[in-house]
Amino acid sequence: ADWVTVKFGTNLKNVGEVMVGRNIVDEVTGEIRIEVKHTIRCKELAYKFEFSSSTNNDDTHFVIERGFYYQKMIEPLEVVDIESGRVISDYVKQVRIEEKQG
Repeated sequence: ADWVTVKFGTNLKNVGEVMVGRNIVDEVTGEIRIEVKHTIRCKELAYKFEFSSSTNNDDTHFVIERGFYYQKMIEPLEVVDIESGRVISDYVKQVRIEEKQG
């Protein structure tokens, strides 16, 4: 049972686990491919991959391939309190409006 743990964050000190991928062969392609989908708001992205293998055979170990990413345009945050740095997103404002409307 081999696996890879994928972690993302804004720096290496605060990366958090996003997913654990296991070596399950895709019946259609015959390959082991793991797609990672995760949304994070940051200027810089830190990542960490932790591998575990049940064999010493290098031919069967997981490897990381070059992939691609999608840069989603997120509405800017509205500053609510300058001194504390408190901000609010359009999404949170919309949820609060919906909650008040019932």
